[in-house]
Parts: sequence; structure tokens; C-alpha cells
Amino acid sequence: MDSVPEALRHSLRRLVHRPGLTTAIVLILTLGIGVSTAIFSVVRRVLVRPIPVAELNRLVVAWEIDPSREGSLIEVSFPYFRDWRVQSRSFEDLAAFGSVNWSYEFKASPARETVPAAFVSASFFDTLRARPRLGRTFLPHEDEPASGRVLVLSHGLWQRRFAGDPAAVGAKVTGGDGPFTIVGVMPREFDFPQGAELWTPVGPALADVYRRESMPPLKQRSLGVLYVLGRLKTGITLESAQRELTGISRRLSIADTFSTTGGWGARVVPLVDHHLGASTRQALEALAAAA
Repeated sequence: MDSVPEALRHSLRRLVHRPGLTTAIVLILTLGIGVSTAIFSVVRRVLVRPIPVAELNRLVVAWEIDPSREGSLIEVSFPYFRDWRVQSRSFEDLAAFGSVNWSYEFKASPARETVPAAFVSASFFDTLRARPRLGRTFLPHEDEPASGRVLVLSHGLWQRRFAGDPAAVGAKVTGGDGPFTIVGVMPREFDFPQGAELWTPVGPALADVYRRESMPPLKQRSLGVLYVLGRLKTGITLESAQRELTGISRRLSIADTFSTTGGWGARVVPLVDHHLGASTRQALEALAAAA
């Protein structure tokens, strides 16, 4: 240790006498540290915690598949989602959500606005363990056709249409097929499904579709419009959950005569892969390793 101060003094003298080399070394180190820090910040925000919810690694998304059609992915009907939720044992809970290409005409003052909406099951926020900034999320009975219509707003829509007024919770607005009550506002960072500006229970919305189209029960069971979100129980693997849902889907599709080739199956993927895309996740992992 006695030689360390002398070595440091010797190194500093060499650096002072060679300013060009010293400047180059400092710039390279600064650039390398800055780039590495920036990359790891992006990876942490986008890859490690892209959705601000608890235990993200236990969340998965599921579809049905038709084994007779290579690469098929079949969105799940609301009645099948309910059967999955009752019959499965691999999950703490299951929820359903639709893609955000369902526009919603939000008619609150001062003007009408069409906003991207997510139609979700009442269990959606509880399965994610996502808590509202204001008010509450959905109650179990609000998935029923006769339930009063309710909305949860994104932070951005709340700011834009209500100027951040807490009194927005409990306000009545008109949208879609009738009047709705705003029951909650999500935090700024919550963005799932990506781009959604409001959430409303899917049960009453689909009941309107069934009634308007005079849709018989068997047709309702075949109307696949939803993804299924699940929170795995502790110790349950992705593969075992997929096997269980495959067995349930096979039984249901054969019983309903939707398949004559051995029944439908299921595919289960991590929520992060669904949210980011598997290729994006792999690219970010490679970038982090390179940094």
C-alpha cells in the first residue's frame, strides 16, 4: 500500500505531460459511462418494468389456437373467458381485455371527442394489482348486463377534459350507448393496454352487442374479441398453465362443436412479451449486454 501514492503521483505527472492523450482518455470514459448509463436507464424503464404493477414476471397473456391451422391465434369469447376463470387452478385470477382499436365517443363538455378505449373485465385492475390515483376501479357486479355503466379515466384524459379536478370522480358523462359514471382515475404512468385513455367493463358492452344482433348463446360463445390476462400462482410455470388452459379449451370447443379435429388449444406468453413484442425485448437485452 505504501507504493500506491507514489504510483498515483507518477501517473498524474505522465498525464499532465501528455495533454492530448489525457483529453482523449477522459472523453472516451465520459462518453462510455454516459452511453452505458442511458442504455441501462432505458432498459430498466422499458424492459424491467414497462408496466408499473406488482410482480410483473408472474403476469401472462393467453389466446386460443386451432392446432389444425399453423400459427393461428384466436381471441377468446367472453363466455369462454368466464369458463376459464372458473375452471382453471393455475392462476390467482384471470381478467379479459380488448384491443385499443375500439374507439369511444366521449361526450363530456366542452365538446365531443373520440378516444381510444379498452373494454375490460371487472377483474382487470385487481389482476394487475394496479391502483387508481383517485376513486376506485371496477366491482365484480359491474360486469353484469344490468349493472350501471361506469368508466375509469387515464391521467391524460382527466387532465385534458377535467383540468385535473378531483370532482370528476362521480361525474356523469355520455358516451357509447348511454350515460356513464366516472368512478376512478389511473396514475400518469399506467398505460395498459398501450394507448388506452379510458376503461369500461366489457360485460355490459357485449350484452348490448348480443341483444342488438339477436345473437343466440352458441354464437356468443364463438365471438372471440378478447385477450386473457392471468397472474400465475406462486410456483406455477408458464408451461403448466398453458397445458391446463389447453385442456379446458379442448373440452369447451368440442362440446360446442366448434372443432372437429381434436379441439382448440391455448397459447400463453409473458405479459412483457405481449406488451413489447418478443423481438423488441430481445433487442433490448442484447443492447444491455453490449453496453
